[in-house]
Amino acid sequence: MNSSLLEEVLKNKNRAVNFKVVFVDICSYSKRRSLTQAEVIDSFMACLESARMETARLYLGYSETNRINFVDDIIYLPAGDGAAICIPFEGLHDVHLTFAKTLLAAVHRHNEENNCDKYVENGWCNCHSNFDLTIGVSEGKSILYKDVNGAYNIAGNAINMASRVMGKAERGHIMFTDEAYKQLIDMVDDAHLDDSFSHFNDVSFKHDLKMTIHQYVDESLPYLNCEPPKDLTLELRMRKAMSQFAGLEGFGNGEIKREHLVDMFESMTNVINPLVDLDRNLVKTAPKRPAIDSKPSNSLK
Repeated sequence: MNSSLLEEVLKNKNRAVNFKVVFVDICSYSKRRSLTQAEVIDSFMACLESARMETARLYLGYSETNRINFVDDIIYLPAGDGAAICIPFEGLHDVHLTFAKTLLAAVHRHNEENNCDKYVENGWCNCHSNFDLTIGVSEGKSILYKDVNGAYNIAGNAINMASRVMGKAERGHIMFTDEAYKQLIDMVDDAHLDDSFSHFNDVSFKHDLKMTIHQYVDESLPYLNCEPPKDLTLELRMRKAMSQFAGLEGFGNGEIKREHLVDMFESMTNVINPLVDLDRNLVKTAPKRPAIDSKPSNSLK
């Protein structure tokens, strides 16, 4: 099926277009038997369609005025046990966040309809098609093309970065790249939207890349995980502890002064205790809001 909007980009805009990318991955998918995986994919596809329809309904007036089509103009790219949803609409500055939230809401409804104690306990099961998602959101210029099957596809940094920030998320998280976050906050009408983000600075990625990423939080939404990612929180704590050690007088030559030993012990305790708790599965390993290299935030009013 052809899209008049995307065909215009291919013919007259040198194939370059700004895409908002919502990259999603199914949690614990590989742990399940093949028949259950197929059922989970069917449920995932149904939730994607539900999210598309609900998002289209919310932007119906804009769609009619600007002659855009949520069926033909959005690109859905399979990505193993997930998908990349690529949205080319320039004027809808929060459409990627809206789609991510409506998708998580659809998944939540599906899981509520199929209550399973085993799934709740383990995060996966082979008796129901319940599932959870991790979500990464990015925005940026990409190259539009048609692949070997004649389907629309995109190449560029936007889709790569969406995948990377998704990799830092845990079930029920929505994580934004720095560029997508800045564009969202700069362009939306809601002057208080920034209060619904927690910020993580200098997060490490492969190829020695470091960047700031942002977690969307709203405790009024039952389907949204507002806890900070445990692995990311531990990584930032460990980095801060090592930075403190490196800054101590005498570090590296065996001549650390006695007055610094207490600080060193406290720093190591802040790193080791969460690791022990995580291993024993006794207590949560992170506070409700990131305490290190992050900016606490409140829910939307």
